Amino acid sequence: MNIYCFSGLGADKSVFQFLKIENARLHFVEWIAPMGNESLARYSQRLVSTLDLQPPYVFMGVSFGGMIALEASKITDPENIFLVSSAQSSLEIPVLFRLLERTKLYKIIPCILFRTPNCFVHSLFGASSINEKKLLNEIVRNTEVKFLKWAFGAIVNWIPKETRKAVRIHGTKDRIIPLRAQNISLRISGGSHLLIVRNANEVSEFISALL
Repeated sequence: MNIYCFSGLGADKSVFQFLKIENARLHFVEWIAPMGNESLARYSQRLVSTLDLQPPYVFMGVSFGGMIALEASKITDPENIFLVSSAQSSLEIPVLFRLLERTKLYKIIPCILFRTPNCFVHSLFGASSINEKKLLNEIVRNTEVKFLKWAFGAIVNWIPKETRKAVRIHGTKDRIIPLRAQNISLRISGGSHLLIVRNANEVSEFISALL
């Protein structure tokens, strides 16, 4: 089975490095530059058109990548979609984030602050071990701020026209996309927004059993 992996904002294939999914080949999707203020749906259509999809295949998206995977699945036909620490609509995004977009405050924050790792970011993402903090620090430092600011606006304005059924994996301690009444396939007790790293074995076993 081919698994096309969509990473989170600012992240790359490194977030998938601890997965060990049986009988699967992982393909890591590279982001393309957004065009102006295009929607999440339009961006996803352009992105998926650059991929050489090899059947049989499924999509797996982490955080922001899960939203992209959902939109991309509407114009392709993956056998399944795995959403890890992700959302199925902007309604699942915390009110604070939507408020920041409405006031446009994030647009005037200096770029250097987006690339500066700190204790608040570690806490927000649930990074506690030395290795988790090291990985998160690297992601933060390599973040393309222009892309990040576009994505932030696109996410909070995202209203899917239809919702495709997906397999959802989520941590009970996720502070970025908190659990509410979502229909979750696998709830990982104590799992943070970085469960793709800390709980890689549980995620791998669960996905392997469904392929």
